[in-house]
Amino acid sequence: MEKKELENYLANIVLIMKADGEYDPHEIDGFQTICKGVGATEDNLEKAMQVVENGDYGLTPAGRLSDKIRNLEDMIYVFLSTSKLPDSEKKIVLSYAKMIQLTQQQINEILKETRQRFEAENQASFCDACGKQMPQGSKYCPFCGGRC
Repeated sequence: MEKKELENYLANIVLIMKADGEYDPHEIDGFQTICKGVGATEDNLEKAMQVVENGDYGLTPAGRLSDKIRNLEDMIYVFLSTSKLPDSEKKIVLSYAKMIQLTQQQINEILKETRQRFEAENQASFCDACGKQMPQGSKYCPFCGGRC
């Protein structure tokens, strides 16, 4: 990706992190993992944070289709890193998925694969019914009561 595309890629993720008005420490950890994975520099990160903090940034698809899909996966990854799942973050993720013209079936598959990646990397599990992170070893979700 070109420098500007990478900054937009990162800014899309920062937008998710900021959607509920605060940066959750778990989201920051997930974001740092993503930055390493895409080879982002401190300069890229600072520019991405700055453009979102200025308040005039809107979701911007970055790079080739594969980059756009990876960006969606990384947005979901950060989204999953916190036990609370604000509607403001869900709306941004769905808006981006529609922006890059994914079908609901594709969105569901990306969500499933990203959840598996997150769980493997973080030894966490999520409720199939409500999507919230569950304590390790739980057979029933403490949030919705669903069997997992």
